[in-house]
Formats: sequence, C-alpha cells, structure tokens
Amino acid sequence: AGMPGPMPVPSWYARVRPHPDYDNARLILIDANVVIDLTNRGAWDDELTFVMNAPAERLRLKVNRQVWAELAGLTPRSSRMPAGALAAQLAFVDDYRRTGKIIRDDGDVPFFRPERRNAYRLLDTALATTGNLSAADRPTATDAIVNRIPLLTRDAAMRDGLSRALRNGAVRAVLRAHSELGLPTTLAEISLRD
Repeated sequence: AGMPGPMPVPSWYARVRPHPDYDNARLILIDANVVIDLTNRGAWDDELTFVMNAPAERLRLKVNRQVWAELAGLTPRSSRMPAGALAAQLAFVDDYRRTGKIIRDDGDVPFFRPERRNAYRLLDTALATTGNLSAADRPTATDAIVNRIPLLTRDAAMRDGLSRALRNGAVRAVLRAHSELGLPTTLAEISLRD
C-alpha cells in the first residue's frame, strides 16, 4: 500500500484561463446539476473530485443567482425537492463560499459596463425566443457567454439546447453585434463538456 497517486486533471482544465474581471482567478460557472451531483446523487467522480479539491488558487467556482434559486428550491422545478436535499445543497455551497472556493455572483454585477449589460439583455431575449433552453438554464447560459466564464454542466439536455440555440439567426446576430466584447460563439468555447 502506497500513497494515492496525483489527482487526475480533467482535459478541459487547460481551457480555463485566468479571468481579468475576477482578479485573474481561474474561474468556471457551475450549474445546479453539478451541486446536485455532489450533494444528493453521490456522483463524486474524478472530474468532480478535481473541481472541488483543486485549491481555490488553482480553480474557483461561480454560482449565479439562477443556480442559487434552484438550489434553494425557489424555482418551480426545484421546489418539488425534499427539504433535506435543499438544505444540504445550500450548506454545501455556503461551506465552500467560506473557504473562497465558490463565489456567488448574480451575473449582472460587479463587472458589467453598459455595453456588456446591453449584450446580456439582448442575448437573453434572443436565447428565450429559440425555445432551445429551459427557463432555468437560459440565465446560466447567458451568464457564461456574456461574462466569458467557461460553463461546467453535466446536463446533456442543456448542452444540446445551447448548441441548437447558438445556430439560431437572432442569437448569432447578437453575438456578431457585440464581437468587440470577445464573447464566445461556439459550444466548445462556452461549455467545458462539449
């Protein structure tokens, strides 16, 4: 019996760059499915072990307002979850917030200049008209794109919906009109699992 080997690093980690709006932290946006996998589904695989155990100096996680509402049972879909599961999810996020591993940010502040806020509003509207993303997934996808934060979702339906939405003419027009912001335009640029 020897010491355990090094923690496996997901192949997508090489795509996570220091983010200038977050003190150059390597930051990813996680959706509610990631937290649910960690707290209620017991899905601590190598990928999630790395995500949670990599020091905050190496990788930080963002939970936005929409994800927080889902974890707290404040959305129609999540309100049906057992109270104990909801409490475990919130306690999990709060524990990691205290260590600096998880940050909670509503996607609208503190880094939104007027042109970025306009892009957010227009993109969210365009994504809504596609019907490809659920009401719960759309704000998270918009946040990932406009804030240029790689998205970690383990939800294949969200990735598929986002892929289809990115081919929509109205969505492409918004992304082209705001190209000076350096917004990602492909699923591979947005989702860490494409």
